[in-house]
Amino acid sequence: GLRGMAVIGDDTDTTRMQFTTHGDIANRAILFGVYDVLERFLGVRWYYPGQDGRVVPETKQLIIPAVRYRDWPRSTKRTFHPWSVKPDVPGVTNQQEYWLHACRNREGASAVPRLTPCHSPIFQNHFKDHPECYELRADGHRDPTMPCYSEPETINLLVQDVVNFYEHGDKGAWRRPDGSYWYPPTDRVICISPPDKSVECHCPRCQALMNPGAPRLARASRVMTQFVIAFANRIHAIYPDKYVWYLPYSNYTIAPEDVELPDNVIVGLCMMRGAANMKEPVCAREHDQWIEQWRRASSNPLQLWDYGCWPANDTALPFQYPHVLQDFQLRHEGQLAGSFIGAGLAPPDLPGRQWASQAPTFYCWMRLLWNPHFNIDAAWDEYIKLMYGPAQKPMGQIFNLLVTRWENVRWTTPPNGHTVSPTLIHEQTMPAEEAAKLGRWITEARELAGKNNLYQRRVDFIGRSVDLFLTESKNYHAPANLPTLTLLKVGDDPQIDGKLDESAWSDTQAQSFVLARSGDQPAVGSRVRGVWTSRGVSFAFELNEPHMDRLHIEHTAHDAAVFNDDCVELFLDVAGDRLTYYQFAINAGGFIFDAFNQSGSDWNASGVLVATSRGENGWVLEMFIPFATFKDYKTPRVGDQWYGNFTRHRLTVDAEHERFQRWSTRGRASNLDMTAFGQ
Repeated sequence: GLRGMAVIGDDTDTTRMQFTTHGDIANRAILFGVYDVLERFLGVRWYYPGQDGRVVPETKQLIIPAVRYRDWPRSTKRTFHPWSVKPDVPGVTNQQEYWLHACRNREGASAVPRLTPCHSPIFQNHFKDHPECYELRADGHRDPTMPCYSEPETINLLVQDVVNFYEHGDKGAWRRPDGSYWYPPTDRVICISPPDKSVECHCPRCQALMNPGAPRLARASRVMTQFVIAFANRIHAIYPDKYVWYLPYSNYTIAPEDVELPDNVIVGLCMMRGAANMKEPVCAREHDQWIEQWRRASSNPLQLWDYGCWPANDTALPFQYPHVLQDFQLRHEGQLAGSFIGAGLAPPDLPGRQWASQAPTFYCWMRLLWNPHFNIDAAWDEYIKLMYGPAQKPMGQIFNLLVTRWENVRWTTPPNGHTVSPTLIHEQTMPAEEAAKLGRWITEARELAGKNNLYQRRVDFIGRSVDLFLTESKNYHAPANLPTLTLLKVGDDPQIDGKLDESAWSDTQAQSFVLARSGDQPAVGSRVRGVWTSRGVSFAFELNEPHMDRLHIEHTAHDAAVFNDDCVELFLDVAGDRLTYYQFAINAGGFIFDAFNQSGSDWNASGVLVATSRGENGWVLEMFIPFATFKDYKTPRVGDQWYGNFTRHRLTVDAEHERFQRWSTRGRASNLDMTAFGQ
């Protein structure tokens, strides 16, 4: 009989790929065909980078019955950020293993663009000569890091920058302050994606296009779409073969009504709710609506920027959601070009990070992008059987509980954004009695796996994530080592002038901050104190700073990203239920950002007073918050208990670990960690 095999496909560039970068992620058909043979006929599997995540069954002979078949990716973009995370997976010593793993999981893109640029161009090269082309702050100053997208000259300059790039190789508009270049145009694509903050220009043209009454994610949508339409038309007249890549994000995520984009615009929609949160119908519906709106606006297939990193930054729980992903892919089958999946967040003390906590879900995600009809349940059962051997029974119980509790338990209060409160995690998704099951099963799995072998390493890889969650659960249900700040009731509210010389402050208790990501090191002279009256609550922050000349104040508009400046943030759970919180961020210039994390809320604080003062060696923030500004809240009584946290962002130092301070911390990267909220 015939003895041989042919793997046929377009793979012209494979021989040049070194797998030290993305390489050419389009022409990999023969390579994928070889991987398919290894998986289909030899049972090889690649679940996460490194030897331990690889399954290679032993066989003495290979017999493949006569067969002819074709396969192809249904999504033309399948790219995944975690392939490039730091090599902290046990047994992985270099980046090459990550790129190889990406190929083995069919990462590829024949869509335009192949890679997924963002926050480009930098556009800081014209500020000196054309300050009118940059965002006007509320204080009348211009922001040299943010374009004004309604100014006609902005388009003129950027179009000329593009011409200079293609004709002369000039990359000035894409040059970062450190001298590197960020996503300059390619042979086919020019990116339009504002810097990583909201669009908040106060010039008359922008203000006429802003919609302050719209949902937060739609307030600047007309500003940006008008700019993109005008820019794309100008580009088409000069370079009819080029595309404009536009990334709706932040407060311009949702498409305006009745907008129609030119044919040379490709949209990459940022799925701001987070993929895992689509288990909640309200989150899934919002994503579906955004997709439909942008599909109507564009003649080109819609691409997605998906987020696998949320809400992994809120909890150590290794939640799994493969059926949520499949339901989404099936709902939109044939409607989308595919996804770039941004991920990589997980507890910093977890070896392997999100590989350790969510590898099987990520494996399924990539397979679903290839074929949304991929058999999730069969793959899940196979994963448990192949990976855990003698420990497969308790490991199966663990993974099935993680899937079932995440996918099937509906939250009483879905998140407003992508952040998930610890109450939802620890009282609804995985309450104490369910968490105890995880503890029993991981102990049993470790006993069955044995010592010093492959199965033990695999069990421990996910097991450490379970361990961290069990500690998190214990701390939630029996809070330990969290601070308590007593707020004294006083006769009169302090005068908010940033001076702290009123008698109301004289008898208050001041408490110091610690370094946010260690928890055991005092911060440089940061202290908080508070008082209250029947009208409201006042806080005072004394912030030592030996480098006052480096104080960073960039954002000067209400609800701008002041939390990226030298600032203080307050997180106040005034209901005391560890479910919702009010957030205030105030920079050293006294400009405020405020938010409420309850689903469906578009709250803005009213009646808040803020004052800052600066000295030679530090600055002071004084703040009054009326109780009436909180939704459905009554004046508190003596003895009432709030939860909350206070943080400081300090940009005057170079060391990363010194920049983040908190009154209360459990060491997580995010300030939104409600398990760390003190009393």
